[in-house]
Amino acid sequence: MSDNKHFRLLPLLSLSMFAVYVYAVLSLHQGMHIGFATEESGAIAVAVSRRLYGTPWGFCDLGLMRYFWSNIIAPENVPAARLIAHAMNGAATPSHQLWLSDDGDGVGPIVMAEFAFALFGATARALPLFFLLLNGISSICFLARFRDARGAAAALLLFAQTLLLFTPLMQPEWAWQAPVGGIRYYSVVGVLPALHWCLEIGDSGLGSRIPLRWTLLGTQSAILAFAILVRGSPIYLLAPVTICILLALRRGTKLARLRRPVLLPATVVFAGLIVLPSLAYPAYVQTGRLYAVKWHRTLISLGANPAWPFPGLRERYHCPEIPAGIVPGMSDGNGACIIDDYVNKHGLSNKQLYAEATYDYPIWSSAEDQIERYAFFDILLAYPGQVVMTFLYYKPQLAWKSLVATLRPGDAATRPAAAFLLAQLALLIAVAFAVPVVVTTVALPRQLAVIGLFLVTGTVPQFAAWTVPYTMIDLLIYVFCLATVLIFWMAAVFGNGILSSTIRQTRRTPSL
Repeated sequence: MSDNKHFRLLPLLSLSMFAVYVYAVLSLHQGMHIGFATEESGAIAVAVSRRLYGTPWGFCDLGLMRYFWSNIIAPENVPAARLIAHAMNGAATPSHQLWLSDDGDGVGPIVMAEFAFALFGATARALPLFFLLLNGISSICFLARFRDARGAAAALLLFAQTLLLFTPLMQPEWAWQAPVGGIRYYSVVGVLPALHWCLEIGDSGLGSRIPLRWTLLGTQSAILAFAILVRGSPIYLLAPVTICILLALRRGTKLARLRRPVLLPATVVFAGLIVLPSLAYPAYVQTGRLYAVKWHRTLISLGANPAWPFPGLRERYHCPEIPAGIVPGMSDGNGACIIDDYVNKHGLSNKQLYAEATYDYPIWSSAEDQIERYAFFDILLAYPGQVVMTFLYYKPQLAWKSLVATLRPGDAATRPAAAFLLAQLALLIAVAFAVPVVVTTVALPRQLAVIGLFLVTGTVPQFAAWTVPYTMIDLLIYVFCLATVLIFWMAAVFGNGILSSTIRQTRRTPSL
């Protein structure tokens, strides 16, 4: 297949789609219009602090941290570009007290901000540029390895990402929680590397250019590890890989053949997720802040149930330091209240858990996360029916509402020019003609099965926490991919039917 002359156009068409996507993203200028709430709460503050004051890796001047936090909780949120520029020009008052990021997102976002600022300067524009760089490297690796019909997956993913720019996710009320290139977009960065790994496992032949093949796989594995480190939730992408390994073994593939496509990327992922971060950020290891908290999100997601707080729950968890106590809805303050209750009942000092004069929530670390894990199972045993209803009824309902809310055109003032989407559509049609096997009935079940595998496993983090439009970016990508494949397949079937009918009619018409 790789010798087919049609496939020679595929890399050029896919890279053209990537170029269009780059221009579309940069045309948004999000940093000039909105704040980057999640990134400013820790990652950006730490990266700016190191450049301003030379603070050690992972540490931030407490005065600078307060400066960024005061903007996040302010009624009028300052755009990220202006906020970072003001900070770099000395707008914050340094306290000369070192502080570790306590936003509960781990060191991944800090590494992301450090790399982005090192490559593109300490500006808000650095984040989307670094995101696009990783996207581009991943696409090039994929296209260099799969020079047949499988390479069309890169074009399909780029088209789906472009569609995402035309949804309401670009509107300020959602975009400030998930700007393009921000932490939540790293759930997309790992998709193509994971698919690359899956296809490599399923490839029965060794092929040519063996060193290049494993170099490309190693690079993709590093990008996948980085995406998981930054966002956390993309760890589900290891599930499709595991399923592909099991399917290969079931088909009778020998372990010796799987050794390299399994052990090489697994070693890279292990090093990128565990070894290197632990060595680079020992203070975060010691304080239990190396990775993002998990149980906190699961616990507060019980607020998806309209009956929350369940009867008697406010009395069960008493937190006098937080006057509001446990409140309806999904609030970080609910986790803080439960931790505060634990502090009081066990005679601990609040200073062990709270960031002094920064804000009223605990320092999110593994210790606090364990407290919330115990609380979750305590609530499960006390209110089993309500908890089960939350996961089986209210969370799916919330996910469906979020999906419907995003499957409509966004505000024209906040999305790229329509020309970008039209250009991507034209290029995707060209890809379909260049790779005709993509739209045949033979290939369709396999494509849908692969996308469905990623979609189903991708729902696990959503149900472990909760789904709102700006947390379901990867699920939207899968939905767009599914819809695009089906539309192109139906168009091909319809077109082939008309063509066949025309040919038959022509043959029946007597010649003059």
